[in-house]
Amino acid sequence: MFTKRIVFITACKADVYWGDNSHLKGPLELHAGPAGIEELNRHLHAMPETLTYVIVDVVEEEFRNETIPHLFGRDKKEYINRRLNQYYRTTTYRGTLNLGRKKTGRRDDKILFTALTNPGVFKPWIDCLLEHKVPIVGVYTPSVLAGRILQKLDIKQENVLLITQQKNSGIRQTFFHNKRLKLSRLAPIAELDEQQYADYIFSEIEKTRRYLSRLQLLNFNHTLDVCLISDKAVVSAIVSGTTKNNQDTGLSRLHVYSVEDIETERSEERRVGKECRS
Repeated sequence: MFTKRIVFITACKADVYWGDNSHLKGPLELHAGPAGIEELNRHLHAMPETLTYVIVDVVEEEFRNETIPHLFGRDKKEYINRRLNQYYRTTTYRGTLNLGRKKTGRRDDKILFTALTNPGVFKPWIDCLLEHKVPIVGVYTPSVLAGRILQKLDIKQENVLLITQQKNSGIRQTFFHNKRLKLSRLAPIAELDEQQYADYIFSEIEKTRRYLSRLQLLNFNHTLDVCLISDKAVVSAIVSGTTKNNQDTGLSRLHVYSVEDIETERSEERRVGKECRS
């Protein structure tokens, strides 16, 4: 009996994984279009009651960092809903994250408004799930889930740019200030070899740093800790010194993690957990 299903949706396809908390099978790779939807229909017919988590990884995801009056209960909910309707009228896939309160003045609330602004990209997949009355736990994005990666890797620096290599969709850069999500961008890229990919990453770091400064999310003279997660080949291209750009500077520090090493560590934790329970 499978207890969990994950449907990971990008602009061009959907990958389906299923299993339990200790092991996932898959992916079942489905291309966007009628043929992919029909294959998903067959999969759901075999497992209609499995709890399903939908993750949507697309370019059309917007973020707005704002402050609002410190309200409570119904007043706060109505105020936020009015803002969401004002900013994202054309989509129901929207929400907020509470980023704490300002330390001065009225101590207003700091709120991140976010939305998936082009539901047509992923709606056919979700409509298929609803048609089969599949229990959907929620619709998430990698940017919103990325905070868990910081926790897992014990990353505690003040300003963190998390760069991840996204299957089927490109490079995602997610910025955190004091462990709180502030902004995320997905950049589709052509297929590159390991050295080209490493060079591209370093060029993007400087562009993103300037972009964050323009948005006043990062003071220009503050250090940015860049955490890169990729496969071992790319990590090797960076740490071996095969690119001229891989040196830390006073304003940027680079930390690299391989997907394979992270997965090995997770497997070891699961093994130890099972031994402790037995």
